[in-house]
Amino acid sequence: MDIDAVVNDALKYPYQALERVLILGAVPLGAMIISLVILLALAYTGSEVALGIGVIIGIILLFISGLFVAGYYIRVMEHTLTGEDEVLDFSNRGELLLKGLKLLVVQMVYLLIPLVIMVLCAWLIYSAPVQLILVAIMLSGILGLLIMLLFGLFLAMATAHLAATGSIKEALRFGVIQEMISSIGWSDYLLWYLLMLVLVMVAMVLSVFISIIPLLGSFIGWILIQPYLVILVARSVALAYLAIYEDQGVIYESGKEEGTS
Repeated sequence: MDIDAVVNDALKYPYQALERVLILGAVPLGAMIISLVILLALAYTGSEVALGIGVIIGIILLFISGLFVAGYYIRVMEHTLTGEDEVLDFSNRGELLLKGLKLLVVQMVYLLIPLVIMVLCAWLIYSAPVQLILVAIMLSGILGLLIMLLFGLFLAMATAHLAATGSIKEALRFGVIQEMISSIGWSDYLLWYLLMLVLVMVAMVLSVFISIIPLLGSFIGWILIQPYLVILVARSVALAYLAIYEDQGVIYESGKEEGTS
């Protein structure tokens, strides 16, 4: 895998259509603003029932906007896998939501074990003697971070396989995902993965830094930095997936399955 080419392509890709990056960021931001307006309006009534309804509406709006972004993430990968270089529009919104729901299921399954381990670590910290709490916190933090990074390795390739096949079942075939990573080469894949982590962390630090600017900073983070990251990562993961075929001298052909399994 040509890591430089993959990362450089992913960095430049969102710039082709910045208006779509802005729209992608506007969707969750708009959902959050609408939710806050509804909550404030219903809170003004003084009714706990109305406030509860407002909370439910807000959660639903945020959930739907999250599925929309997740679905677009998968769509970017799908079109990258077919060799298309154009930043896509937001047509077939129902399809985007379905893709986002599939991605959510895959993420939940892959992150289940890390979450269980983190709960156990929390229990360890709670049960530790006072004099050992700091040690327990440090060990639990290190273990939790390593576990999350390890499963993140497989989750990245699993999401690309989901985009390639359209099948949740295929994305959850852990052995197949492991073979794919081996085909790329563990050293190249780990280097690419770490480089992407660094890029994401730099972007997050930048987002936090500019959020110091009242309102405008947070707005820039929501509307530009976060959606840019979504598209960048999707493009990079898909290109890494394509490296499996390129390294073998094989032309990728979509093997997307019918149905919603």
